[in-house]
Amino acid sequence: MVRGRKTAGEGVLDDDHTVIGRVFSILDAVTALGDRATLGALTRSTAIPKPTVRRIAGQLVERGVLDRSGNVYRLGSRLLEFGALAGEQRGYRPATAYLQDLHARSGEIAFLMVSTETTNAIVDSVFGANRLADVRRPWPSLIRDPVFLASASGRIVLADRPALVDDLRGRSLGRATTRTVTHWRAMEAVLATIRDTGIAVEHEEATLGFSCVAAAVRDSSGRVVAAVGVTGRTPTLRPQLLSRPLLAAADAIGRTMV
Repeated sequence: MVRGRKTAGEGVLDDDHTVIGRVFSILDAVTALGDRATLGALTRSTAIPKPTVRRIAGQLVERGVLDRSGNVYRLGSRLLEFGALAGEQRGYRPATAYLQDLHARSGEIAFLMVSTETTNAIVDSVFGANRLADVRRPWPSLIRDPVFLASASGRIVLADRPALVDDLRGRSLGRATTRTVTHWRAMEAVLATIRDTGIAVEHEEATLGFSCVAAAVRDSSGRVVAAVGVTGRTPTLRPQLLSRPLLAAADAIGRTMV
């Protein structure tokens, strides 16, 4: 059973006292903490003894898996290599052509988000120089993050995982913005529409000023493994013109993924 990840302030993964478990706990903590990933913060977040965190983090720096600037750790360049190779092996690269087409149609940010059991990652995106500042805004990755659950891509995942919905139903959805759906009855209606259409649309529910439309990417078994979407500033995004191209792109991308 995979243990649920939490925000940095709540701890990342339980310390299972194995070397590999502690390595991943530290990597998760560096990811969650961002520019606050000092030795002390990593120790508090992982509940691993400070000398052990120092030793493992130092070894990861030596191997390029982490970088260190002053007293702050960050993810290292070696992970870029791993990520690129993983994307190549899993068939993500052909998605770029479809993202380029979606960007050309919309002028907005086209992206591919891949899902795992606990996290999500933007593995490719296409955008113009005029959207550079927008791309730098935080993208939620943790499945239980209220911002992710409020996003179109997050709801694509949620609509495909009834067990996850059942698990989350006993707690508040959280409010990412003043427009976020926070009641489960309303969320169930949203998810039902997504299941019927394969499309999710949200207007400023995850981030004020931004809207998003996304489609489910399915593997050969019919399971949702990713979401392809277009996001941009609300006044310029036209979701109604993108649904059909997104569904076509999602179908094509699904056939390339392994």
